[in-house]
Amino acid sequence: MAKYEIIEGGSNCHKIQKASFRSDFIDIALGSPDIAKKGSELEYKVRMNAGDTIVYSWTISGLSDPELLHYDLHGEEPAMGDTAISKVVEYIKGNAIESHGTMTALIPGVHGWYLQNRSKHPLIVHLKLSGFYELVNPGEYGNQSEIKANISLLP
Repeated sequence: MAKYEIIEGGSNCHKIQKASFRSDFIDIALGSPDIAKKGSELEYKVRMNAGDTIVYSWTISGLSDPELLHYDLHGEEPAMGDTAISKVVEYIKGNAIESHGTMTALIPGVHGWYLQNRSKHPLIVHLKLSGFYELVNPGEYGNQSEIKANISLLP
């Protein structure tokens, strides 16, 4: 029998989730700011509990210059009741034509992306998510642009 050493701390790296694991794709249309400011920037978020994790991957159709798409991945816990202060966590922001990674929510609330098209043409952001989260219903806080998941915008 081979000898081995037990490394301590493994149980600290494991978390049982109350929510079921899920996967979704979300196509997000961004208009051109040259045509109309409205629709060229928006936010799309999902609802998460503190400690929940998502795996994400997004790419862009119709863009080759990464400087023309700005993104900001962040989370928000809106002010409630007597609390007049919202909490915001900044995870990462920059300019790119794609991004892939994981994110673990530090606070309960809505977590996701602010996206801004700076190009002269409409774009589609293709977002894939997997993990422990809930979709925010179209029109609710975190999805005021009324984006519907799992519906392709490509012909």
